[in-house]
Amino acid sequence: MTAEERMAALEARVAELEPLARRVAELEDIEAVKEAKNRFALAADPVLDVEALVALFTEDATLEYTGGLGVKRGHSEIRAWFENDPIDWRVHFFLPIEIRIDSGGKTARGKWFMFAPLRSQNYFEDRVDAIWCVASYDDELRKMDGTWLFSHVRTHFHIMAPHDKGWAETLVDAAPYVKPETR
Repeated sequence: MTAEERMAALEARVAELEPLARRVAELEDIEAVKEAKNRFALAADPVLDVEALVALFTEDATLEYTGGLGVKRGHSEIRAWFENDPIDWRVHFFLPIEIRIDSGGKTARGKWFMFAPLRSQNYFEDRVDAIWCVASYDDELRKMDGTWLFSHVRTHFHIMAPHDKGWAETLVDAAPYVKPETR
């Protein structure tokens, strides 16, 4: 076999491996997106580490909550939201539903279900409540210098109900747990 033939055979072998390399890179990115969500839970639980949470977002990120809780944009608004969070104890359990990496490997979308027992001040009844919370998250992430950061987090609450009353009567009522000055 001549040098040219060996080179052609080697190039053919490399071409066969390129799709496999792309698939491995995509799977590594999917695992890295899962790890970003794990870092989110670790920074939030059981007590918020505000700076660690803010560091998980891009500078221009959007944090959006349903139930009238609003939209926060950029690090300063996101930081202020977390600094004023009335929930003083929580444990997030995230279940990944779908993670998609774009073809260029620079952006991703993740969908998650979340279950969390919470403890929060109830501003309507002047007491502390144990709360059941079930939500879904629709996340958009951007790879920045090799690290996946959240660029848009949408949280849709499905259940937010006091433990003692359950969710049979009221599925979602976040209003009692929002500090009056932040409404």
